[in-house]
Amino acid sequence: MHDEHEIHHIHLDEGVEESPQEYKKFAGVVGLILAISLLLGWARGWGLERFLSDFMAVFFISFAAFKFINMENFVGAFRGYDVIAKRFVFWAYAYPFVEGTLGVAYLLFDNSNTLNVITILITGIGALGVWKELRNESNIMCACLGTFIKLPLSKVSLVEDFGMFAMALLMFLL
Repeated sequence: MHDEHEIHHIHLDEGVEESPQEYKKFAGVVGLILAISLLLGWARGWGLERFLSDFMAVFFISFAAFKFINMENFVGAFRGYDVIAKRFVFWAYAYPFVEGTLGVAYLLFDNSNTLNVITILITGIGALGVWKELRNESNIMCACLGTFIKLPLSKVSLVEDFGMFAMALLMFLL
């Protein structure tokens, strides 16, 4: 594990190339998440809340799984832009577990305002960190899918965090 004050960001000039192939892999993952969510809807029943919950479940579980593939590199990349992980390395190590737990919880619990509030907080803080780094025009890697897919931190990263924030907020308000 890294020292609490040591930060090693994975920059794009450290072997991370923005390429159409990486965007295709990313689109494939998102497409599979959508397909599995639709299959869950078919099996568990249709409805906006059900779809949002199933989509978030599959999204969080999938994204957590990719982070586990190479935890050390994920931690290095994530600490480059997450406002909590920059200060507390344990959050970077805990994040995939939290994300996976959120995914399982969205599968198991219907209409949980507590779950939605936790998701709103986590994804809202995540979006803030991404927004700050984008504003600073940082050239660091996005860790949303661990380091399996090597893409720069971009507006796509912000849309991911904000999208999950918006879905949790919508379910909270319904």
